[in-house]
Amino acid sequence: MTFPGQQPGIAPPYEPTLPRPSARGRLVGLLLTLVALALLAGVGYGIVTTLRNQEAAPEAAATGTATTAGIPPIDAAVAAACAANKQAVALAVQAYLAQHRTPPQGADDRARIQVLVTAGYLRTAPPTDDGYQILVSASGQVSATHC
Repeated sequence: MTFPGQQPGIAPPYEPTLPRPSARGRLVGLLLTLVALALLAGVGYGIVTTLRNQEAAPEAAATGTATTAGIPPIDAAVAAACAANKQAVALAVQAYLAQHRTPPQGADDRARIQVLVTAGYLRTAPPTDDGYQILVSASGQVSATHC
């Protein structure tokens, strides 16, 4: 086989060609790129968070809401626990209503919550010594005090 402009008996000039990457190779390259970008984003997020905490520390110390090593004040933690416990009890009451077609019955709020624990809708009753209390009315309404 001869090429245009080629003399018979002389080999054509050698032109090295690189093999085309396979689809698998392109996918691996893309995944490695995404992993590298995710690592960079994580490092950047950590740096930004640290800088923001350092900027907020003097202000928090001046206002009396200082935190220890990024831990929020106790009041915020108790409020978050109260909200989470209230939501858990509300979901348990809804599940109880769906199965029994009546709200949990008991003499008072603690007794109604204990019915939910005994029936397996709650693992344990919410604590009462954290400055708040979860209430369940006779009609199944869930509320909280000091939350």
